[in-house]
Amino acid sequence: GNLPPEPVNVIVEDPRDPDILYIGTDLSAYVSLNRGKEWFSLSNHLPTCAVYDLAIQDRELDLVAGTHGRSVFVLDIEEIKKTE
Repeated sequence: GNLPPEPVNVIVEDPRDPDILYIGTDLSAYVSLNRGKEWFSLSNHLPTCAVYDLAIQDRELDLVAGTHGRSVFVLDIEEIKKTE
């Protein structure tokens, strides 16, 4: 895909739509709506920092990102899908 050359720390598949993938890298997080063919940065929703863990909260439809030195961020999955 179109990912920048940086280490990938975590990849998570959306439990409701297997075409949607989320990754955390050493500098940011990204989402793909087409199984990794094209990636969109989530930098509008997160600061520039390493994302070491991602989890999807099914009930709330939230993506939880665990970062290094910047705490935990909760992103609304439906809003992510709308903005990309």
